[in-house]
Amino acid sequence: MNDKDTHAELVMRFRRASGLSVMRSKEYLRAGDADLVNRILAAYDRQVAPNAEYRPVLHDPIEDDPRYAKAFAEAEEEAQRDYERSREEWRRLFPDGGNYYGYGRRCYVKQCILRERFGIDWKTPREMNPCVIFE
Repeated sequence: MNDKDTHAELVMRFRRASGLSVMRSKEYLRAGDADLVNRILAAYDRQVAPNAEYRPVLHDPIEDDPRYAKAFAEAEEEAQRDYERSREEWRRLFPDGGNYYGYGRRCYVKQCILRERFGIDWKTPREMNPCVIFE
């Protein structure tokens, strides 16, 4: 197998794992973070059944490591509290309605807590699923 074959196989494997088109997969691999690419591939291998009819939303495999369970629980709890506070502030500022999209903020807060307090490099669902649009 030559380098071109190896690259083509990697592109197709990443395309299946990421849900991106072939061209976008090539661009992502060319410009992307090798650690993130490896996590996406590992998540796909572990989280998607071999003959699955659909591709579920992938999560960072580090979340499955029991050594970090307490850190993830604490970060999720604190991020949820921040989400509730910011949603209440939104409702106070816009009492007549309007949608509050706080999922991205909650993930960002959780990522910051994990990185700064626990030294864990966690990838958000947005990073793990480049083909999915999160609010």
